[in-house]
Amino acid sequence: MDRYDNTIIRNKSLTLIEKILAILLLVSVFASLMVPISQAAYKRQIELEKSALNREIIELEEQKNLIKVDLAESSLPTQTLQRASNSSLFLRKIAFDQIKVVTVGEEQ
Repeated sequence: MDRYDNTIIRNKSLTLIEKILAILLLVSVFASLMVPISQAAYKRQIELEKSALNREIIELEEQKNLIKVDLAESSLPTQTLQRASNSSLFLRKIAFDQIKVVTVGEEQ
């Protein structure tokens, strides 16, 4: 060989420790990239559950309002008279000035 030869001769290959470290480095990089992805997926899952619960709450509120409307309608005098006539019942007014109230209390 010439003294001024500029070629590089590589005889060295990677050792087992270097190969293991390279693999561990790649695994740690992929694992560190998976953490934000899993956090985003978990956040999305929680948001979907929350929206489902909000829809269920809205449906329950609507059912509650419908029940209130039905109760209000059933307590109307016209509805009471109609139900009484369907059941062959007769309603008459009670004279409140003729009612006698009896209370029982303990003597002191």
